[in-house]
Amino acid sequence: MKKIESKEEMTFDEWLLYGFSRDWNSAPICETHDGFAKTKEEDESKECIHYLRLYKNLESLNKVLEEFPPAYWRSHTRQMEWED
Repeated sequence: MKKIESKEEMTFDEWLLYGFSRDWNSAPICETHDGFAKTKEEDESKECIHYLRLYKNLESLNKVLEEFPPAYWRSHTRQMEWED
């Protein structure tokens, strides 16, 4: 795949394609319908496999932060703070 050039401001799709063209991320896969992308060895391992949740809007972000504690505390353990 041809590498995409970076630029100061990107749309979400440009940002996603930029990372994809450098093998930094996969295409978005639905965990609910497709399952989590992993190998058989990873499935049998107890090793952490990290993933990023893509929010469709601010409301969905806030709802997940309310209802799924790891989304909140993992961000804080990595010094990733949201501005109110």
